[in-house]
Amino acid sequence: MEPDTGLQGWQLRARSLLLRQLQEALHGHLVQENLQENCRLGGEPGAPDP
Repeated sequence: MEPDTGLQGWQLRARSLLLRQLQEALHGHLVQENLQENCRLGGEPGAPDP
């Protein structure tokens, strides 16, 4: 049993999992902002941009 490779593999899995979670969270946030922006633009066509 080699703890180095095991730890390294665990770190790689953890890092990829964190990156995927970050990407999903960021993507969800961007989608939420776009939806809010579209609702605001569609709901108030004559309102000036802040």
